[in-house]
Amino acid sequence: MFINKGFIFSFTLSIIFFLFSNELSASEKKTLKIAHFYSVEEGFWGIATTFASETAKDLDMEFDSYSYGLSPLMEVELIKKVLNDPKTKPDGFIFHNFKMRGEEILELAKEANVPALMFNAGPTPKDKFGDPREKYPLYIGLITPDDEKAGFDLTNTLISIAREKKLYGEDGKIHLCIMEGSRYSNAAILRKKGLLKALSKHKDVVIDQYFDTNWDQERAKNAFSIAIKRYPDAKVFWNASDSMAMGIAEQAKSMGKIPNVDFITGGIDLLPSIQSKVTSGDIAVSIGAHYTESIWAVVLLHDYLKGCDFAKEDQSPIYKSTMLTLSSKSKGVLPINTKEDIVKWAEKIDFKKFSKCYQKEQYSFDARDFFNNL
Repeated sequence: MFINKGFIFSFTLSIIFFLFSNELSASEKKTLKIAHFYSVEEGFWGIATTFASETAKDLDMEFDSYSYGLSPLMEVELIKKVLNDPKTKPDGFIFHNFKMRGEEILELAKEANVPALMFNAGPTPKDKFGDPREKYPLYIGLITPDDEKAGFDLTNTLISIAREKKLYGEDGKIHLCIMEGSRYSNAAILRKKGLLKALSKHKDVVIDQYFDTNWDQERAKNAFSIAIKRYPDAKVFWNASDSMAMGIAEQAKSMGKIPNVDFITGGIDLLPSIQSKVTSGDIAVSIGAHYTESIWAVVLLHDYLKGCDFAKEDQSPIYKSTMLTLSSKSKGVLPINTKEDIVKWAEKIDFKKFSKCYQKEQYSFDARDFFNNL
């Protein structure tokens, strides 16, 4: 019996190609799974997680979110558990540098061979894990809000409003009290840096006292009670967050003080709930909406995992996002006020259009991409 060896060889190659093609096709069709690790579920992180989830949905990815509360030790243990369990192990994850645990988390990502993208809270001056893709190749990118500019803009806006309202002390100067965030938070450090940069340009402004509030609203309230008695000339209260600004407005009213008349206050975050406070005058200004950064974090991670690497061709893997300013002079407002609003608004947006794997040519990292009426 004659056997055509050439035919057998060709037939074998065809089978191998067929099997390889099917395997490749199955790989391409695989649903990517990503994880988001964050601290508390309410406020800022509740909004950020909602946007991240809706973005992942539009990009056809499975999305799991994990909250570890306010314990950095629990954060590390939770991430370790998720990465080491085959049932929960993601293809990539996003996280923030909560209380300087970034390097421990990047070590876990390295051990599990899972790409990680850091957003919102980046490395502090004391952190030594370096830039993305240097010491840790699977630390693929970093996107953080321009906190220094936010602190700078908040200061200038408050001073401008104080001058309009003639909120001067007996010495003819504008007196500030500063409610700081955590001294271990890079966001708080940079916001304060922006504050000091702005103040260097205003010689008629003095700081009466810095108060270490550790982002806590109750501590901000107590600080206000002390400050208003200790510094009768203090009429401007700068806050590292909206929550503290709202706490001060509430405390002031309980003491018979009138916001926007006896004093002004403002903060950073631009939470939806702050809008009514700005309209009423309780809060003079809020800067933020950087919870939209979670959208960009998911988009960047998706593009990397899909082969549309955002940092190829010598492009930097480090980005800054732009915040919005809301005051009585703003032309518009955020289209979201409640959790239900946030979900409905996110469902209206096709987040695929922000991905380079689909149609976007360049990333912009601007909150106005999502709220273009401010």
